Amino acid sequence: MVPVPSVFIMIFKSLCRHAGIGANSYVLKTRSAQVVLDAGMHPKHEGSEAIPHYEFLEPGSTDSIIITHSHLDHVGTLPVFLQGQPQAKVFLSPETKELATAMLHNSVNVMQAKRIEHGIAEYPLFEHRELDDLE
Repeated sequence: MVPVPSVFIMIFKSLCRHAGIGANSYVLKTRSAQVVLDAGMHPKHEGSEAIPHYEFLEPGSTDSIIITHSHLDHVGTLPVFLQGQPQAKVFLSPETKELATAMLHNSVNVMQAKRIEHGIAEYPLFEHRELDDLE
């Protein structure tokens, strides 16, 4: 994570792996909290290239994550984020939660098929059981 200078207001950093639309994720750090905004999956990349730079976050360092809406490029890797930040509280609207849960279950099915059809060994990036806490 980015070192915190002795005098500062906040640090806002992009975790996006690629420029443009896709894999949207940002971190806001203050002295007292670290919050991530969105956990998107890039629609034009596969495997680890499709996820944000979560490796920039120290394990267990994030207090919460805010999901703005249920488009894949904003919520598609929420379970991957939670693998490294299981203590993070997830904030999302009831409507976003309902649609995101269905989309993420479908993503598991798609990744399982891509693993077989295209030989992408790291797929699926998460399993159905990891979505239980969202339901």
